[in-house]
Amino acid sequence: MTEATDATDAKTHPISVGQLVERCCMAGDLHATTGSRISGREGLRAHQRVQRRRKKTFGDDYQSEVRVSSGFCLFESDLELEDVRLDIRGRIDGLVTSGSDTAPELMIEELKTIRGSPHEIPETLRQSHWSQVMTYASLLLRESEGDGADLARYIDTVELRLCYFDLREGEEHVVMRSFSRRQLSLHLSELVKRYTDILRIDLDWCRHRNPQLRAMSFPLTQYRSGQYELSRVVYGVLRDQGTAYLQAPTGLGKTIGCLFPAIKALPYLPVDRVFFLTARQSGVANAERALAQLRSSDVPIRSLSITAREKVCLNPGAACDGDHCQFAKGYYSRRTEAINDLLATDRHIDPAKVEQAARTHQVCPFDLALDTARHMDVIVCDYNYVFDPVVHLRRFFGESSTDNQVLLIDEVHNLVERGREMFSATLGTAAMNRALSNGLSSPFQHSGGSFASRWRRLEPWLCQIVAEFNELRQQADVGNLDTRVTPDGLLSAVRNLCTNIEMLLSDDQEGSPLEGVPGEQDEALLTLYFDALRFLRTSEWFDDCYRTLVTQDESNEVSVSLMNVNPATMLASRLQQASAVVGFSATLSPQTYFQTMLGGATADWYRFSSPFPPSHQRVFIAPYISTGWRHRRASADKLVELIGRLVQAEPGNYLVCFPSYQYLEDIYNRYTIRNPTERVLRQYTDDDLTRQKAFLDAFDTSDSATGFAVLGGRFSEGVDLVGRRLIGVVVVGVGLPQIGPERDLIREHFDDEGMDGFSMAYQYPGFNRVLQGAGRVIRSEDDVGIVCLVDDRFTRRDYNNLMPTEWQTVTCRDEISLTQQVERFWELATSGAPCGSDDDHRGGDGRDHADDCADSVRADGKGRVGID
Repeated sequence: MTEATDATDAKTHPISVGQLVERCCMAGDLHATTGSRISGREGLRAHQRVQRRRKKTFGDDYQSEVRVSSGFCLFESDLELEDVRLDIRGRIDGLVTSGSDTAPELMIEELKTIRGSPHEIPETLRQSHWSQVMTYASLLLRESEGDGADLARYIDTVELRLCYFDLREGEEHVVMRSFSRRQLSLHLSELVKRYTDILRIDLDWCRHRNPQLRAMSFPLTQYRSGQYELSRVVYGVLRDQGTAYLQAPTGLGKTIGCLFPAIKALPYLPVDRVFFLTARQSGVANAERALAQLRSSDVPIRSLSITAREKVCLNPGAACDGDHCQFAKGYYSRRTEAINDLLATDRHIDPAKVEQAARTHQVCPFDLALDTARHMDVIVCDYNYVFDPVVHLRRFFGESSTDNQVLLIDEVHNLVERGREMFSATLGTAAMNRALSNGLSSPFQHSGGSFASRWRRLEPWLCQIVAEFNELRQQADVGNLDTRVTPDGLLSAVRNLCTNIEMLLSDDQEGSPLEGVPGEQDEALLTLYFDALRFLRTSEWFDDCYRTLVTQDESNEVSVSLMNVNPATMLASRLQQASAVVGFSATLSPQTYFQTMLGGATADWYRFSSPFPPSHQRVFIAPYISTGWRHRRASADKLVELIGRLVQAEPGNYLVCFPSYQYLEDIYNRYTIRNPTERVLRQYTDDDLTRQKAFLDAFDTSDSATGFAVLGGRFSEGVDLVGRRLIGVVVVGVGLPQIGPERDLIREHFDDEGMDGFSMAYQYPGFNRVLQGAGRVIRSEDDVGIVCLVDDRFTRRDYNNLMPTEWQTVTCRDEISLTQQVERFWELATSGAPCGSDDDHRGGDGRDHADDCADSVRADGKGRVGID
């Protein structure tokens, strides 16, 4: 935490007015407020609209976006903390100065964008709005005391205004109040006092933590080859507040190799907290294990894992506000005790611990986790809590945040596809027809009640949206659809639908707007609303990296997608909010692809060689089996034979990875018929946690098992099967994503950019899946195993160029050659003799695997490092 570090002599702690009020003035219940449904762009437009009106009314007396700040000395009676200063900063939305120099008049206005009436805003939230504008006024007066005009000396009272701008009606609702200088000064003093008490918690923690972090040693007995160099690189990136992407092979120990220097840096560098971001639950588990290792010597580290709201909700189906949920009611009155309970633990705070504290204190577990996270050194969470424009954590990454966050991005190769998904949105006729059906079939539809009448108000807009869908489909069918522009007619209809749903949800003339409505209709309505809202939000970001895609499925349902084809710009805008970024993965090749997709043209790039002997793994290529979809039926029996021969050559655990579920199912059925006594498992499209655990538990050392999985899925990436738990992987095909209109739009985009569109859309993402699957084999220095690549395309030069240089490959022209080569490898491996290279092996430079990893890092001539 910046406020607790001693990286500089001046311990100044910046905080925005918004943050100060949120942390010190919130009271009462949690509320699902209208403000949460306003996008940043909508708020900006509303502000500018009102500010133009004010400029027209007040002329030169009016100023907008006036910056104010003031510093405060804290802990003056504490010698250890006497030089700690609080720097409060903010921007006044509107300021009117009038009168004379000796009789000045001030009017300060705060603008809030809402949908609906301000009377719907809870009283406690309105009070926080007043607190915000009062803080602005007090800062302005303090600031002016040092001016030559000494404005504050002549002012006894200040007129404050809250202007709520209703987007729905386009109207202003203005509330005015006058406050004396003394009232404003006392208010600010009270806020500073409250925040000082909060800050002391973190400062006391850091005084306890920092000496032990300085003395902390790497928790393992020794670094793996390359791991020390990786840690040095990470520390240097944090020190220089830079961005770097690290390609390091599986088994090197990237997770702890990145977490250790980041935590070690906390006493020395201006870092508030470390975010460890991951795309999968397996990544969360890896981070939690690494944190446990770092704590093994009783080193104090505060860490917490955040999981999705719906997974931890203690009152499923209830609205997230005090009127409908007991855990939201009175939340702010009880959260401090709940937070203190969690801070008392010296272990990692996982969702189970959060739930226990939430139940004890009767508070919302999700919001409790977020509020507790402010006091953490390390936060482990999914990508979307940082990158998703709709659900990202605004308290850490909003415009008002002044904190210094470090991002460690696990398996960063996944951020390309995840980023594209987060920045895209889809709506379809299926959802609209389902909503219409729910309304028409509802027992409330003909009951004459207010909900029935309000539901009927939605029907025209739902029908209009369906009509717009059909119009877009007809345009697409005849080739008249311009995919480079937004579907404005559809967006207008969706905007009207959202407005009417908001009116329905906020209409409380008969109590809860959905009181008495069947739960499935309640959920369907809210799902429709949030899907429609995301669609509207996504349209605001539409630029050259977006396309409009209209598709129709076999049941004639039409879908319209606002599709992001290159997430680089959106990702870069979020990465710029962090003080330092380190992304790491075993598969970041080719570098040009990931530079383009991650927005990493100015980042530093590093590659680390494998710490394990190349001879421990052999990569066999079987080009005599073609796995292209036209040849799959004809080559199916040969593929079944190949898998059987590999298993027979060395009994043990094997993973067979397929490009699709359909292909997997066909070969699985054939294989189990031919090998009825063999232990065979498969991945399903709807695997639950129990089935996933059973699949992984089957890969033990007591029995042989063959698992069939999908490339790019949960079992071909991120799983850690060490030693005899996995001795071989078969990769079927080159992993190309399914050909379709979405991928073709990506291809066309990069063709237009003068790049190889097919490689960017299909080949590189596909081969990345191949590399991930192959990377499951060697996870430690004692592991020995094989990889078999099945497809004739693997012998082409373009695919050979994508293969890691440390791979030792053997091309087998038929099944006899494959069997002989595999048996020979295992004979040497099991006898303890070195599995040396043959003349037909590609790769392997013959160096001892313990050679310093620095040899694999290449300077690019600019004092930085890049990948060859």
